[in-house]
Amino acid sequence: MAAKRTTKKKEPVTYEDFLAVQWEQWGSHHSHEAANIPQPSYQFTVGEKVLFGALNDCVVAEVLDGGRMLHLNFHDKGTTYGKPYDAGRKPRLCWWTEVDPLHAPHPSRLGYCQKEFSRTDSKGHESHRPHLNCGKLKVS
Repeated sequence: MAAKRTTKKKEPVTYEDFLAVQWEQWGSHHSHEAANIPQPSYQFTVGEKVLFGALNDCVVAEVLDGGRMLHLNFHDKGTTYGKPYDAGRKPRLCWWTEVDPLHAPHPSRLGYCQKEFSRTDSKGHESHRPHLNCGKLKVS
């Protein structure tokens, strides 16, 4: 007896299709985190350029849930096996705590990108490495 064929899922093509897939994944993977996300201490604005992981050219497209959730829009380009590709702009949903503003609002405040922290390794040598988690470190 032959196996029954199942219909293949339609691959997203347009920006709206990709956004619908993001909402579907968000509901199944991140909706339980909502109770643990604090109120934002920095208000992002629509059109503001931000840093989110290794994504290229991230821009805030929409501010949701009183600023706790952001709809980002990024340029999907890179190389695969040495061949460059450019898939255009795609959406991404994330919490405000995962995003850093491109320009720090308080450049003189300790803990932001401009401040370097000194650390000592196991041999006692001091290394100066920039703080990679810009703005998320609470320093009193």
